Amino acid sequence: MDITPLIPNTSMVIQSYGANGFKISGQRFESTTLVFPQRAEKFECPDFASLNVDQLVNTLRESGTELLLIGCGNSFRPLAQNDPLRTALREIGVGVDTMDTAAACRTYNVLLGDGRNIAALLFTP
Repeated sequence: MDITPLIPNTSMVIQSYGANGFKISGQRFESTTLVFPQRAEKFECPDFASLNVDQLVNTLRESGTELLLIGCGNSFRPLAQNDPLRTALREIGVGVDTMDTAAACRTYNVLLGDGRNIAALLFTP
């Protein structure tokens, strides 16, 4: 029995990750990357602590994203319920979950296989 999820070949699948960046559907990204089901792009932000809420919200506002996964690097950084990032994303209808980057990459691919409209903001581990 084949249990491999059917992911359209036009979708952006995270193939690998590490300290030197990400390989996403054959493309190399060497720094912070924002991945959507149909595109991936460099995101100008060196680390989670430097995240500009307005920049991220403006990027996601028209995307139709349901859930944003944030891969914070090597460690998990929780967001409080009243965190300004969580609040701003909630206002535009986007849920958010933070986790280490390895978990974010795996979770993104699983949810992509389920056909969810998700995005992942990935900081290099």
